Amino acid sequence: MSYIQAYQTYMERKKVFFDEKSGLEYSLFGNGEKVILALLGNNLLGSDAYFKTIEGLSEKYRVLTFLSRTKHQTVEQIADDISILLTSLNISKVNILGISIGGAVAQVFAKHYPNQTESIMLYQTFAHTNVMDDEALAVKEEILTVIAQLEELRKQVSLENIKMAQIYQIEEMLGDDLVDDTEDALDLFKYLMIDYTEDDEKRVMGLLKGFLENTIIKKEDLSFLTNKTLYIYDSEERAFGGLAMDDALLDIIPDAKAVSLDLDKFLIILEANELVRIIVEFMDQI
Repeated sequence: MSYIQAYQTYMERKKVFFDEKSGLEYSLFGNGEKVILALLGNNLLGSDAYFKTIEGLSEKYRVLTFLSRTKHQTVEQIADDISILLTSLNISKVNILGISIGGAVAQVFAKHYPNQTESIMLYQTFAHTNVMDDEALAVKEEILTVIAQLEELRKQVSLENIKMAQIYQIEEMLGDDLVDDTEDALDLFKYLMIDYTEDDEKRVMGLLKGFLENTIIKKEDLSFLTNKTLYIYDSEERAFGGLAMDDALLDIIPDAKAVSLDLDKFLIILEANELVRIIVEFMDQI
């Protein structure tokens, strides 16, 4: 089965429901006792791009995903609606998997709704703490500068050109031997990026800007998560964030389990087994 066929099969099986109280569209996968709230999406890709991760985790857990509409102007608003959704679904606690901006939402949710948070699992995300060192603060300012310049940048370089450049980057990363069919893999990424628009980009950047300017996560906010935080790190260079932010967040997380995942962020879309293994191993220990 090709990658696109596997994705289409996943989308055909996916059932979408609407919760009137929270105003969220959501999907639930699997039948396990523990629930993972999957806050996914990264690099012009939405949460469904991580379908292999979702399917892998749903073999043992229930996996909850939702669609965040444009009504959300801040990560705090998203966290509030997640809390309402969990109550509507009679889910008392969740284990939150947050990638990229999803990791910021995970931190904010844990801060404001500790009674509904069992654990958090973070990968390639952002930090805004009260104990950031000069390097982390410099990274934060670099990100805010890029966001401020985004509108002017898009006049010079279109989002479609950014997508083409990213496809080329993925092709370079895959080479000739990382997957069985490189063209098939590239077709999947092109397919996944089709619906990502400049409005999506502006919304995500707006959420990130608000998080970095207005939200501060302190050590005491996450103190209840002792031995209940998984931090997945890598050595990959990132356009946003990176090791300085990883370190800043680890400084305030109590006894986090830090695990290295030496896979390119795009390869994880295609081959999720190692990420799933790391998460299952962590979940089994808490």
